Amino acid sequence: MRDLHPDQYPATGVQAAKTRAQVESELAAAIRTGNYPVGDQGVMCNELHPDMHPTM
Repeated sequence: MRDLHPDQYPATGVQAAKTRAQVESELAAAIRTGNYPVGDQGVMCNELHPDMHPTM
């Protein structure tokens, strides 16, 4: 519907792209804390293995 009547919908914001360093930093933090999904259920790694990751 947005394509047919763009004037009836708010403009979408443009999000700035992250740098490679930012992405690598976020990935390292997620791995360190276990804050990433595991498997199809979307369960976080730190929920499955709390003994392997520090609490925040």
